[in-house]
Amino acid sequence: MSAPCPRFGFIVTLAPPSAAIAEDLRVFADDNGLVAEIASAGQVIVAAEGTQTTDGDRSLVRGWAERYTGRVTVEVSEIVDLR
Repeated sequence: MSAPCPRFGFIVTLAPPSAAIAEDLRVFADDNGLVAEIASAGQVIVAAEGTQTTDGDRSLVRGWAERYTGRVTVEVSEIVDLR
């Protein structure tokens, strides 16, 4: 039996936590071909369906975060194996 294939993605952390902003990120990700799972109001897991996320995807999310400058701090993790 072989090990499961890695599922690469990244984690977005919102401080302070905001359910509304996490939901906005989920919709934004969906509109841009990504899959975002809200783990909590302060943490969203971002992956890609059928492929792996890239640094370009991380840059896209960092660009989205600029609309919330001054309201929340948004940290985008490095790409990690989400399994």
